[in-house]
Amino acid sequence: MRRRSPRRSEINVPNQWECRPHQRPVFDYFNGVEGRETFHDKRAIVFAHRRWGKDSVALNLMAMSAMLWPGNYIYMFPLLVQARTALWTNFDRRRGGNVLDLAFPQEIRRRTDKNAMFIELVNGSTVQLLGSDNYNALVGGNYFGIVFSEWALSDPESWAYLRPILTENHGWALFISTPRGKNHAHRMYETALSEPDHWFSLISTVDDTDVISNERLAIDHREWMKLYGEVQGDAYFRQEYFCEFSAPILGAVYADALKYMEAEQRICPLKIEPGTPVHTAWDLGVSDSTAIWFIQAIGRDYHLIDYYESSGAPLLHYVDVLNEKKFKYRWRYAQHWLPHDVKHRELNTAMSRIETLRSLGAGGCPGSPQAR
Repeated sequence: MRRRSPRRSEINVPNQWECRPHQRPVFDYFNGVEGRETFHDKRAIVFAHRRWGKDSVALNLMAMSAMLWPGNYIYMFPLLVQARTALWTNFDRRRGGNVLDLAFPQEIRRRTDKNAMFIELVNGSTVQLLGSDNYNALVGGNYFGIVFSEWALSDPESWAYLRPILTENHGWALFISTPRGKNHAHRMYETALSEPDHWFSLISTVDDTDVISNERLAIDHREWMKLYGEVQGDAYFRQEYFCEFSAPILGAVYADALKYMEAEQRICPLKIEPGTPVHTAWDLGVSDSTAIWFIQAIGRDYHLIDYYESSGAPLLHYVDVLNEKKFKYRWRYAQHWLPHDVKHRELNTAMSRIETLRSLGAGGCPGSPQAR
């Protein structure tokens, strides 16, 4: 049986933190406003622009929960070294102090271990800063609250392993980040939208806050475009300040080309012509991935209708993929185009890859694999 939630007047965390208006929705969700129980069984994901104060609200929510509900708490960054830089040694110029000391002042501490980035509070609660890069070391722990900072850059398997612990303890989890494309963090946000009774979700851009002035935004936009180029600079700006999931990742090789293709509406849903042969184009990987594009030639246009990628699999696996798609979609293959190294012989069979593919059927089509 759960203990009743203490009245807020019973707990006084003397850190003098003030929740800013744009942070209020997430703070109220965990704090039990509108009759919801404080912290228990809460899940929230927040995407917010840079300097929104994501770590500030998350850290102070953890301080409040740790004083209300004695237990073990962990605050996770993608890497352990980031935890030390972003929080343990970070100085808040606006409030004039170390961010950890401001959130967990000495009055509520019993013990502090600087090397382990560990704090024990006077009521027995423990708070530790960690990295998702070593989540296996946490399995078997007993936690009531977890914050995942920069979730879009974290190892998604860390949540898969830690979630059952929170479920058993009726604990809470808060995921905070800026977008990094449509990866696991974006999928979690979509899950949260589809489960409003179990999740809180929020996207907050510079249009929703007054943290950064329009003048400062204009300067940053100009400087990024000059430094990284028009496409990459604009993408970086939209990602960091407007939380756009579709912004090309900074440094992506084909970011410019993809943006122009999208603007020309060349990236769009395509109707697959059932009677038109399908060609494949391969990039064979050894230490990296093998990729296959599926293509139909329609008039003078080439339609890229499907794509498959995997790594560490034998050639037979990819032949099975081709056969599966052939029977599922009733495709008729024409030609398979492969890179020149398909002619290299394998040491264990003395056969070249192209000979292996031919012996396996390569999609069961009349066309033969060809090296380009």
